[in-house]
Amino acid sequence: MDPPSLYFEEPSLDEVRVQWFAIMLGDQILCSNAASQKFPGGKKRGGPKAKASSKETRSASPSCLTDIGKKDPMLEFTLSPEWLNANGAACVREIVNYAKTTSPKMEQYMLDAYNTLLQTEDHLYMMAAVFFYASWLCTYDPQTSTITAYKPPPPNSFLATYLVLDEATKEEICGACHAFERGRNQMTSFPSFVHTLVTNHFKRVF
Repeated sequence: MDPPSLYFEEPSLDEVRVQWFAIMLGDQILCSNAASQKFPGGKKRGGPKAKASSKETRSASPSCLTDIGKKDPMLEFTLSPEWLNANGAACVREIVNYAKTTSPKMEQYMLDAYNTLLQTEDHLYMMAAVFFYASWLCTYDPQTSTITAYKPPPPNSFLATYLVLDEATKEEICGACHAFERGRNQMTSFPSFVHTLVTNHFKRVF
């Protein structure tokens, strides 16, 4: 008589993606903490001094960039810090709640990464999380670079009230997230991911 076979429930793609983001987030946090310990004076990006001043440096955005941002929701979101200063924590809570609901059995170190995200004031972490959250709501076909299905955000979501993205921008975000998850297009960290996505978007719309 053959022994009973073991059965492991296959995780959904949604679960895999929120878990994979937690792994990438955890790696980024470890790198930032290591830099803080190696350069305690904040000489390197990620040191305590640099982290503490992240909102202050972004608040000094030139007015010309603010004017450009008003013409496009995504550029307004990334170039003007005032909205994230006021609403970033609420956005992150929505994102983390979605991740924990989507993958309730994720490992503790993944939960730790998301809990750290809840405490951050760093706009770069927030923007990376927002972009991935937007991509999680889409079913993306990398072969055609198109979205084949879309889950509407919660009624009071910032994606339904503030950051309302057009189809082309959603496809752009999904493509960048797909590439970053696979280490493509020289995107090796959150800074390079956000910079590449925003720069390419700027070039497309202007």
